[in-house]
Amino acid sequence: MRRTGFCVLLTILGCISCVAATYTVTNNLDRGEGSLRWAIEQSNQEMGNSRVEFALSSADTVFLDTTIQITSSVKIDGRSNDRGKVIVVPSAEKYVLFDLGKYELDSVVFENVKFQRRTFQRSINNRLEGFANIDSMRGELVLRDCDFKYLKRAINARGSSSDIVITGCSFDSIVNDCIGVYNENSSESWHSLKLCDSRFSYVFANVVGGGGVEHTPLLEVKNCLFENCHYGFVGNSATMIFSNCEFRDTKYDAINIGCDDKCQAMVLIDSCRILNSGRFGFQCHLDGAEIYITNSEICGSGRMYGKGEDVKTIRQYYTDHYSKLHFENNVFGSPDLGGSGVIMDASHTVIRNNVFYGIDGISNYLEENAYALFDQGSDTLLIEGNSFGFKEGEIAPNIHGDIWLESEYNLDRWIDKGYYYDPDPKITIRKNTFLLSSPKAMRLDSARLNITISENLFLETKDSAICNVKPLSVPLIANVSKQGDNIIVAGKVDSMATIELFYTSGAPQTAEAFLGRVETDPAGDFSFSIPLENVKDKGGSPCFTATATYPCRATSNLSEVYCATFNGSKIADNVSSKIITLTPNPVSDYLEIGIVGDVSYQIHSVDGSLVMSGKIVQEGVCSAEIDVQHLQPGKYLIELKGENNKKVGTFIKR
Repeated sequence: MRRTGFCVLLTILGCISCVAATYTVTNNLDRGEGSLRWAIEQSNQEMGNSRVEFALSSADTVFLDTTIQITSSVKIDGRSNDRGKVIVVPSAEKYVLFDLGKYELDSVVFENVKFQRRTFQRSINNRLEGFANIDSMRGELVLRDCDFKYLKRAINARGSSSDIVITGCSFDSIVNDCIGVYNENSSESWHSLKLCDSRFSYVFANVVGGGGVEHTPLLEVKNCLFENCHYGFVGNSATMIFSNCEFRDTKYDAINIGCDDKCQAMVLIDSCRILNSGRFGFQCHLDGAEIYITNSEICGSGRMYGKGEDVKTIRQYYTDHYSKLHFENNVFGSPDLGGSGVIMDASHTVIRNNVFYGIDGISNYLEENAYALFDQGSDTLLIEGNSFGFKEGEIAPNIHGDIWLESEYNLDRWIDKGYYYDPDPKITIRKNTFLLSSPKAMRLDSARLNITISENLFLETKDSAICNVKPLSVPLIANVSKQGDNIIVAGKVDSMATIELFYTSGAPQTAEAFLGRVETDPAGDFSFSIPLENVKDKGGSPCFTATATYPCRATSNLSEVYCATFNGSKIADNVSSKIITLTPNPVSDYLEIGIVGDVSYQIHSVDGSLVMSGKIVQEGVCSAEIDVQHLQPGKYLIELKGENNKKVGTFIKR
């Protein structure tokens, strides 16, 4: 019984000794009982989590002459002051307010306190000054509803085991980094950094970064506003999460992540706005990194130097480190702010359901006018369901072009250096819509032309819908007729291919509705049977255009538009059987054609290039000759047009 009673007594005494003590600040002096320094020094002697409260009877400003050391867990609670938020001011200009040192601390919490210098000064010297140093602290630093103003730095952090949580805080006019590493040679920063519901304005260096901020397991930023800062985030954490944040008028880069040394970072940006960055909205040099940008708006980048990118995510070298890009449901560009487009290159890239419009800038990477979307050699690339030039009825064309795929330069460089690359990439561009593209909707300057282009719509294209560096044969629609309740669209291309047929209103280089897909026969002939009801509401003269995708997965430009006519509820046969013969075939010098009436003609090479054109006026004869002696030997396509008829055929020049 005695032993039991003794144990109970020890337990009670032990619990009493663990009760956190509370110390009250009653004056604004830097020394003596009732001062902030005295309260923290008392707390440092406690084993438990102490509490510092405020009950100031006059001024709410507390002055500190030198740094206060914090060596024990403590909560400094400014909410306890009846007069409002407590202001802590350094009396001198060349020291930090608090030093958390190299201690094992459960937590240090600052709540509802304002920290600031008397005046704002831009000069930076070698002496540290700011709110706090964290030098290899073990534990958690929590800043809640605090204000930081006119400091050279807010937090000087170095220590791989510290966790920093900042919520509901304001950082204004910070000369150097808000949260950064003060030892330039350090390769450590913190274990985790979480920012929530906070505002950062007029930070004249990095919001987060500086020194050697790298190898950090976690950076998480939610519901924060960043405006008029020089840089946003610079570093390479293992996992970086940005959600519901807004970056406005960043002087240089909003987010810049360096992954040159196999950092294999994971970056998630969701429901954010990055507006009017002076250089880059988001930049990451990939080496095994995975980047996800979703439901966000990024525009107006590159204005500081007249060039830059809204998003730049490229491999520094072609390595065997897998990198992934996934951009979905974003808006790039703006009618008001413009933009400089997206530049990318990764092992696996998906660009799905985004809007690219109003992009009008100069690319820093390309040193020329920026296309909305530029890829320099992604191994696997899917561009699907995107809108170019408009957003929900708001029209804002990308004035320099929409999509540019280019890899020849990079491949030559990587091959010469012995770096890895995929010799057979899988590239698909499908179900995208392009409006008022100028000059080109797609520019394909790729050494690897294994590109499948399918079911894309081109509305009011100014120049070319699909422009290949190596031109491909374009299909020719030969005739349109009616059979029963179906419209028959027939044509020809110079070899086997997959033909996609589109409705168009008649303007060249436009495709307004996808109608179907068929395979040609071995001779290159194709035919579509389209229900009349699918086009009868398109007006009295439905028009058609087509593309050809070849077995190598390369896709041609749009064909010349072919228009038919309605006669009541019936569609008229658009081809006259009176224009017919091409003899001899093969031909050496003169090609003889049978004609009725005046006709014009165009002769195309198999790559779609126009090589000859002219007009034949009927003068009582039923045939005419075309001099083809100067043509190079090979296969050609000829298109004949009369007043109400059209014929397409092929011939071989010996």
